[in-house]
Amino acid sequence: MASLSSLTFSLEHLEGVTPLTPGLDMRQLEGSISLPDSFELTVSAEATGFTAFISMKVIVMGDRGYITDPLSRKWRELSPNTLPFNFADMGNSLSRIILSIQDPSFVGSEDVDGVATWRIRGSVSSDILTSLVTTATPGRQVALELWVDQELGLLSRAHIEGPIAANDPPEITRLLTLHGFDEPVKISPPQ
Repeated sequence: MASLSSLTFSLEHLEGVTPLTPGLDMRQLEGSISLPDSFELTVSAEATGFTAFISMKVIVMGDRGYITDPLSRKWRELSPNTLPFNFADMGNSLSRIILSIQDPSFVGSEDVDGVATWRIRGSVSSDILTSLVTTATPGRQVALELWVDQELGLLSRAHIEGPIAANDPPEITRLLTLHGFDEPVKISPPQ
C-alpha cells in the first residue's frame, strides 16, 4: 500500500453518519488520490435542519485546498488543516493501520468483485487512525474487518465498526472500498 502512486475509493456509512459540522452529516464519500499529497472528493451529506441532501466537492493539492459551497456550488479556498479527514498520504496511512491491527484472526478466503481475497478480523486503537481522521479521539478501540487481495497483497475493502471521533454515534459502521490502484489520476485546481 505504501508504494502506490494513486488509488480511488469510496466510504459509505452502513449505520449512523459522520457529523461534519452542526447540522451537516456525511453519508458517503468518493475520491481519487494522487500520492503523496493530492486528492479530490465528492461528499454526500444531509443538512439535518431542513432535511436536504447536498453534495460538495473538495480538492487538496499539497497545502492548498478548495471546496464547493453546498448552496451556490461556487469554489472557495480552504485550508486542508480544517478538514476532519486527510487522504493526502493514504497509502502510508493504510499500511500503518494494517501493521497495527491487534489480535488479528484469519476469517477465510472470499471473492470480492471477482478478486480472491483473504478476510482478516481484528481491532486498532483510534490513535493510529489520526493520520486519516484528524478528529479521532485517542484511546478508543475500533473493530476492523479487512479484505486483502491474495495476488497483489493490497487492501481492497475495510469494514470499520465503532466511533472514531467524539461526535460519532456509538452504532456507527463504515465500509471503505479501494480500487484503481496505480491507475492515472489527474488532480487540478478548480476552474
